[in-house]
Amino acid sequence: MPKRNRNGAGSIVYEPKRKKYRAYITDALGKRISKRFDSSDEADMWLSQIKLDLYNNTYIPKSNITVGEWVLEYLSTYCAPNIRAKTLIRYMQTARHLEPISGILLQELDARQVQYFYNNLPKMSDSSKNKIHKLLKAAITKAHILELVKKNIMNAIPAPKVSKPKIEIFKREELQAISDVLKTNSTYRRYYLLFLLTINTGMRLGEVLGLKRKCVFDDYVVINNSLQDINGKMVDTPPKTAAGEREITITRDLSSDLKKTF
Repeated sequence: MPKRNRNGAGSIVYEPKRKKYRAYITDALGKRISKRFDSSDEADMWLSQIKLDLYNNTYIPKSNITVGEWVLEYLSTYCAPNIRAKTLIRYMQTARHLEPISGILLQELDARQVQYFYNNLPKMSDSSKNKIHKLLKAAITKAHILELVKKNIMNAIPAPKVSKPKIEIFKREELQAISDVLKTNSTYRRYYLLFLLTINTGMRLGEVLGLKRKCVFDDYVVINNSLQDINGKMVDTPPKTAAGEREITITRDLSSDLKKTF
């Protein structure tokens, strides 16, 4: 026998051919929502939850977007306009690791599935695992803010632990040995000035390669550019942050040598 609730409160109907109970209800926009169940009790519970969500204005319509589709949309729509091209490329590379869960519907992804995915990641550095977690958490958090999912499941998942590697620096005699090779070896001699500039200033490789003549003064250099490889092309890019644009003191001898190379 069909089980019906009061008018406007939804209904439950038994379908003999399917041997299923189908629950119906209409949302505030007039769209009919329905789902089939094995028992009337399950249908009743679902219907009660939907009515509560509609009453509290927390109901989220069903969507067929998958985890993979959402992550790509998140990166292209919400990240790309605000980050550097090279950063976006790194994010896309990280996103490839989400392939095992990419086909799961976004609204059906749960914390246990994510934890299982983390536990079965192939061998990689702790840092790489942490990047995967940060990307997935950012994407799911954005989906929750946009009301694409009912809750943020990532709040229940701890970030993979990242062990801090011991930082090693060159000893004075090691730097001297490198310097001697660069000075005397005909193949590597052209890199000597770059090496000297790096050990005297601590500049990043992209900053050293992107240094221009107009930024070299008698006793300092101005860092306002970095040369980056983006999709196989060397591109001048500004510093990531305001703090990245700075002046660094150098010796007059180094300044003179630098000016001769431009």
